[in-house]
Amino acid sequence: MFTTTHARRLSERGHPTHVRCNPVRKTRLTACIALATTGTWMTGPVGAQSMMPDTPVEPDQQPMVITAVALSSPITVETDPGKPRQPAPASDGADYLKTIPGFSSIRNGGTNGDPVFRGMFGSRLKILTNGSEMLGACPVRMDAPTSYISPENYDRLTVTKGPQSVLWGPGASAATIRFERGPEKFDEPGMRVDGSVMLGTYGRFDRRIDAAAGNGDGYFRVTGNKSEANDYKDGDGNAVPSQWNKWNGDFALGLTPDDDTWLELNAGRGNGEARYAGRGMDGSQFLR
Repeated sequence: MFTTTHARRLSERGHPTHVRCNPVRKTRLTACIALATTGTWMTGPVGAQSMMPDTPVEPDQQPMVITAVALSSPITVETDPGKPRQPAPASDGADYLKTIPGFSSIRNGGTNGDPVFRGMFGSRLKILTNGSEMLGACPVRMDAPTSYISPENYDRLTVTKGPQSVLWGPGASAATIRFERGPEKFDEPGMRVDGSVMLGTYGRFDRRIDAAAGNGDGYFRVTGNKSEANDYKDGDGNAVPSQWNKWNGDFALGLTPDDDTWLELNAGRGNGEARYAGRGMDGSQFLR
């Protein structure tokens, strides 16, 4: 068998040599090298995967808590305003409505915002408290109807989206918002008391009480709240006008002679003041 070694020896002795390569063997050698290289490339990722741990690495992330109101139906939202909510107890009705998807608020200061639902506000929102409507007195909506509402003093909040119902009057092209109190249930003589106190930064101080007593034939109920806060300070220490001081009180006398009858007489009074950063003047009186 004549190899390249024989050819090298003959060339050193001065004999001319001519080596004829076999094309078949050359093709086989090239194919073997290609297969070996391809096999190495294919086995590379497999080896890397086998070195990965079987247990996944847990990411170091803090839990995120999202608070929202569940929908009762596609067009109706019902919730209890007295239940705790985040980030903080609402200072007025607009502040609470912001927790419902679709609502936002036009800020005046620290409180007394103007609610907006899907871009519509003002007369397109009908706001009722115990079935009655109370409109603001200022022509530039410095005292929106929700400014006189303390949500925690009510038992139920119902939002009916769009002009789907005319049971509560016309004009509610955006939504109808109802803050309502329900009848007290006493099967035997008794009483109940519910209250809360909240402290926060910049002088935030809220207190609330809700008490009722009665029997199977009737009851009386007293609700009251007071909320106050100082001006907020920005990063440079400049005071941003946002101070408020508000109070509300309500009294109700109800008769429940049977399961199908409910008669109630109620009265209430409230007042307050608020500083506005987004207006040329402040709200000096919110008397009702």
